[in-house]
Amino acid sequence: MSDAAQTPETPKLSLLQQFIQQRDAFIQQGSQLSTQWQQVQGDIFACNQMIAKIEQDAKEHMEGMAKEVQANLANQDNQGENVDGETNCEQTEQVA
Repeated sequence: MSDAAQTPETPKLSLLQQFIQQRDAFIQQGSQLSTQWQQVQGDIFACNQMIAKIEQDAKEHMEGMAKEVQANLANQDNQGENVDGETNCEQTEQVA
């Protein structure tokens, strides 16, 4: 006896049944992809939120630094005036 005679034949599906199975597989795959797409959209949204927060924090930090620099410059101006490249330090000498 040959090998072909010993193995039972697998039942062949009709063309209609093959297309039904293929369609069902596509439907299942589409459902999985839809879920994954929603997860990706959520991840993109979360990244956008984090980027916006970091940008806002950086902006606030830079504004704070600018105010600090302005305060330091104003403080230096109050300690002495710069006239022709020489600092007038009469105020600090009077205190001492």
